[in-house]
Amino acid sequence: MPSDQARSSKKRVLEPAEIEKKARALAAKGYSMTAAAKAMQTSYRRLRELCASLIKPIHWPHRSISQQEVIKKRKGVLRPGQKEGLKRGTQSRRSKGRHTVDGRTGNIDYLAPFYGVSPRTVYRRMQKGLTVEQALKGSRVPKARKPVLNEIQND
Repeated sequence: MPSDQARSSKKRVLEPAEIEKKARALAAKGYSMTAAAKAMQTSYRRLRELCASLIKPIHWPHRSISQQEVIKKRKGVLRPGQKEGLKRGTQSRRSKGRHTVDGRTGNIDYLAPFYGVSPRTVYRRMQKGLTVEQALKGSRVPKARKPVLNEIQND
């Protein structure tokens, strides 16, 4: 006959109705499915199968309480090297697309109205090979002149 110790060490097998009731309570508290399975001392697989067979599904949180706590502790704390990397990234993003012309700094959409030119015109001029300053100030790209009929005859 088994002793009292052996009887008390055996796991009590929960009925599906009990598991469902406890699972709903734990999900409402913010436990993940894995954490709930551990708390109920049942396997994750058994809990998942039971949840799949339910008529009214259990809505598990996107992040468990333990994950939320870890994220909260980590918030604002950077690993070594992260801070410098973030500064470099911010500087490069800020400098991209920024130009300084006559002491004004900004992107082309910002600078164009100061020179009475549409941003589209500036972009088109830059595609033709002008610098930002030339494109804003109105320097025109010299067109390749077609020879006039008289010039062809005189040659």
